[in-house]
Amino acid sequence: MIKTKTNWGPLEPLHDILEPLSSMVNPTTIFAALFFLMTILWMRQAYFQPQSPSGSRGVMMTPHKLAAYEEMWRREESGLWKWLEDRVGLDAIGDDVSGKESRHLLSRNDMAARVNNEQMSDREVDEAIRVTEEKLSALKAAVTAKRERR
Repeated sequence: MIKTKTNWGPLEPLHDILEPLSSMVNPTTIFAALFFLMTILWMRQAYFQPQSPSGSRGVMMTPHKLAAYEEMWRREESGLWKWLEDRVGLDAIGDDVSGKESRHLLSRNDMAARVNNEQMSDREVDEAIRVTEEKLSALKAAVTAKRERR
């Protein structure tokens, strides 16, 4: 078989160097290279945020995301308080007293009577106490930190 010499134009000086590579280029290798590049671009898009207006990149929290997470936390926390009040029976005190005031009106005897009258298991009571203590310790830590900053 006679090999014909092809004209590479202005790249003719590179012809001898690139000849082995040009023989490997076929539709399969082009497809594999394109697939590899598309995979890399897809992974880059999936794992990194696009450029934000503030100029930050990557996994940094944007103010919008931070505000959304704080709002979700507030909703969860208020839902937890509502659940706790429902479990203890604070809503049975009366409609004329607001939720914050009703917490102060319960004495130990009232609470003990409610726990005894309600069909709460020991596990549920322990869980309610644990959650309340965690919230109280978090509140104490926040108040202490605020006072230290002053």
